[in-house]
Amino acid sequence: MLFKLILNKPVDENTTVVDEFNSSIYVVQGNQQILLNSNLNIIYAEMNEQNEYEHLIIAGTKSIEPMIILSKYRTILLETYNKLLNALYVAGYDPSLLNWPFILQTDQTFCD
Repeated sequence: MLFKLILNKPVDENTTVVDEFNSSIYVVQGNQQILLNSNLNIIYAEMNEQNEYEHLIIAGTKSIEPMIILSKYRTILLETYNKLLNALYVAGYDPSLLNWPFILQTDQTFCD
């Protein structure tokens, strides 16, 4: 089973700053896609030199809705964790709602 995030609005390549990325999330199995949610915000995304996503935070549209951190790695350094929490705070979310169990490890490509 795979999850796919698709931006609801294309990003202009000439844009250097985007306030908010709104996306839809699908579960993909075989050649079928099932829409799980059509209104998620991508709060934070970090890529490496190979253009692979290393860390991603997705959340609902209100500051109290659940949020999930997806990470390519099984362990996250405390410095990285603090950077992710800061991204939530800057976006207006309550970081105290986020606990370690919400960090999901994946070695799959999960964003188009």
